Amino acid sequence: MSCIKAVYTDVEQCCEMFLKGIELLDQCQVEASIDYFGRAMRSTTEGERYFYKCQSYHALASLLSGCPGALEVCRSAAVHYPFDGDICMNRARAEIFVANRVKALQSIETGLRFSHRHRGLLELRKRMGVRSRKPLPVLSRSHLLNRALGKMLRQKK
Repeated sequence: MSCIKAVYTDVEQCCEMFLKGIELLDQCQVEASIDYFGRAMRSTTEGERYFYKCQSYHALASLLSGCPGALEVCRSAAVHYPFDGDICMNRARAEIFVANRVKALQSIETGLRFSHRHRGLLELRKRMGVRSRKPLPVLSRSHLLNRALGKMLRQKK
């Protein structure tokens, strides 16, 4: 997996260690980012708003550096706080890293349910090549009507 470009922009509400971790992750300095995310996570408690965000970034960076247990931590953060698009995006990236496309797509859809315009989730879904809905959901994708309607709808765009 290439370097991770963070989408997180709520800088007024987070600590400097978290911001430094994001900066280091953007620069592909994974080991150093793990340290900063760990410090940021330890500076909050489980009840605070940004604990799970710090935890998800820490887990993603740890997974990128080869820690096998980090995937479960990333999944756990997404289960505890599915309303945050960044956390869902980190889980999707982690699932992609371990080649689990189905769970990555589920995480993207969960994140988009709560964060409709999350840039990172929208781009990740686009890069994964998710198909649009079938024109007639009750028929198979290969059915003649679905194929004809699909062509007509694409031409309209």
